[in-house]
Amino acid sequence: MSKGFSLSELIIVIGILLIVGVTVIPVYSNIFVLSQLDESAVAVLQALRTAKTYAIYRKNNAAYGVKFISPTLTMYQGLSYLSRDSTKDRVIELEDVIAVTTTFADDDVHFETTSGMTSGGIITLLHQSGASQTISVSAQGIAQIE
Repeated sequence: MSKGFSLSELIIVIGILLIVGVTVIPVYSNIFVLSQLDESAVAVLQALRTAKTYAIYRKNNAAYGVKFISPTLTMYQGLSYLSRDSTKDRVIELEDVIAVTTTFADDDVHFETTSGMTSGGIITLLHQSGASQTISVSAQGIAQIE
């Protein structure tokens, strides 16, 4: 009886490993894409909810909003992005593979002081793979992942 593996046994094992590897890679890739989208959606949602809360409670006696300039978003203090106090900006970088589009005028979600009301709209996060995530913002300023 000889010790070791025969060439045919090694080829079979390598073939099985290749089949498993080829099967697992697309699944892992899809999970990674969804993870990037989810992480970006949570960052957007957190910025929107924080800006709304600051506007309602009039932090620093000011209004707040979130401006989207893909692949970043800026939570700002002021009546608009253009008239903001840029020293108070909080810039959040999203993944480079994520593009952001919105139905808001100038890609700017502005929350009214005291009420937290906004114009309402949709924010879409689009991954370069084609997968997407949608966040809706109601006129009452309620943001949620769809």
